[in-house]
Amino acid sequence: MAVQFIVGRAGAGKSHYLYEKLIEKSLKYRNKNFIAIVPEQFSMETQKQILTMHPNKGSFNIEVTSMTRLAYTVFEEQGFNEYKVMDDLGKTLIMRKVMEQCKDKLTIYKSKTSMPGFAEKMKTIVSEFKQYGITDDVLNNMKEECDSKPLLRHKLNDVEIISDAFNEYIKEKVITTEDVLTIFCKYISSSDFIKNTYFYIDGFTGFTPIQYQVLELLIKHCAGVKIAITLPEDEFQSLRNAYSKGNNAISKYELFNLSKDTLWRLKDIINRNNIEQQETVIVGEGQAPYRIRDNKELTFLEKNLFRNNSSKYRENCKALEVHSMSNPREEAAYVAGRISELIVDKGYRYNDIAVITGDMDGYYRYIEEEFSKNNIPAFIDHKHNIASNPFVDGIKVAIEIVEKDFSYETVFHLIRLGFLPIDREAVDIMENYVLQSGRRGFKSYGRLWEKAYKGMTAEELDMVNQAREKLVEIIRPLREELKKKKAEGYTIYICSASVEAYLRFCKLPVDEILGTKTDIKDGKYTSQMIGKNCKNEEKVKRIQEVIKNHNLEIDYDLSYAYSDSLHDIPMLKMVKNRIKIDTKDGHMSTFEIE
Repeated sequence: MAVQFIVGRAGAGKSHYLYEKLIEKSLKYRNKNFIAIVPEQFSMETQKQILTMHPNKGSFNIEVTSMTRLAYTVFEEQGFNEYKVMDDLGKTLIMRKVMEQCKDKLTIYKSKTSMPGFAEKMKTIVSEFKQYGITDDVLNNMKEECDSKPLLRHKLNDVEIISDAFNEYIKEKVITTEDVLTIFCKYISSSDFIKNTYFYIDGFTGFTPIQYQVLELLIKHCAGVKIAITLPEDEFQSLRNAYSKGNNAISKYELFNLSKDTLWRLKDIINRNNIEQQETVIVGEGQAPYRIRDNKELTFLEKNLFRNNSSKYRENCKALEVHSMSNPREEAAYVAGRISELIVDKGYRYNDIAVITGDMDGYYRYIEEEFSKNNIPAFIDHKHNIASNPFVDGIKVAIEIVEKDFSYETVFHLIRLGFLPIDREAVDIMENYVLQSGRRGFKSYGRLWEKAYKGMTAEELDMVNQAREKLVEIIRPLREELKKKKAEGYTIYICSASVEAYLRFCKLPVDEILGTKTDIKDGKYTSQMIGKNCKNEEKVKRIQEVIKNHNLEIDYDLSYAYSDSLHDIPMLKMVKNRIKIDTKDGHMSTFEIE
């Protein structure tokens, strides 16, 4: 067995070189297995690339997979089918159950176990513990170091209790996806499949501790390994010099620190196990990345951006433009206009153009709107989760405006949803004004804005103030009620006829969410309703169930109920204080019930 690294800058052709060698060797050794291990999201593209490059357009001894799927291949070979693998939804449901069972043992998180979103957070923590090898011993050591920080120590203790309860519950029943690689390690050394396989690893910037364990065992027991890592030749040379001197001081602030750290760790694995290392291949040495080598400006940026030098581009800049806009909507509108210009006047095709943003959540709505307006067909790589439903989003962000005290992001998130009686022109002018003036906080929004910025007319300032007043009129009652009731120690429930799945995934800052329940099949919510729609008398039933489970009672005289509908009269009758919410302006008044 032998290991070889392939390094080079981004776009230098590392993947092409790697797959070229894979194909060459697969044709020569047809009785061997050849596997390309890539991150899950790259598997289809890698398959396509290898098929395109292969002279026969395919081969039975080549496979593209991930580490987890490779584990299942070996499990099948070894006849291992002892446990079922639990999906993400199953983990969340079990986490909720075990937290309820052990909450009396908790200190800090005792009151948090029933809060929406808390089970999801704990599930993530337990998953990371498994990925990064955080055992009970590690946690105990951490707690010992927290004697001067009792709050942190109590939090760690609560996390340990929940984690142990979760692991005990699933013990000998199911395993998590994080457990798959741990179990995989037990079978690698005895696998004939692994011994007969060459591995080609591509697309990773780093690995988790458990992935390093897998890699070490693969390197020890497979036929051979080639690993591609993004690292420019000058950075690789500096790392090699440091390694030869035993100097492993890699600053986390270095541009390629992740790649350097990965390469260093893999070299240690090779040396520790006395594995043969072939000469490292530097792809594209001394050349600009092939993808941009015809673009002088991008080539210069690729070589010098974020580097410790003072190089300046001395030629006329033709292939790169920088434009500044006032807000994301203007940016999207400008991009849409330029795309239309390129298509109509320059003869480009839509698939010649890509739009890249570092903040898809903040931009996709504007991009969708402006592209639709200009009849630009586009695939927007943005996963719409259930919380992005405009109605649910509106509830969530209205509460967030109160919590974050009229921050720029929350205010204009709500306004852009289109629920408020503010026209688009007023929104754009108001957003520019807020950005220019730095207006933040309820105190500022609650009083007249008198100072106009340069170039702003009196009519525009008046338009801004009208929009501001409409926003405050809607939010003020909610703000006052939430602050008042929280300060007074009230438990706050949201009880709605809306599908509960919509509301729970929004992680609303309330104590409990009750809604219409739907069935779950194959880990996905369906439209099949469980029980009755959560309205009328059903709301009463659901509220009574939850307060009974929490050992609570409704104080009739001191409790409050809020509604915008006559359908909620049964619920309203549960309390003395019945508040009617006007759907147009959010105004609150006494709900008169005969």
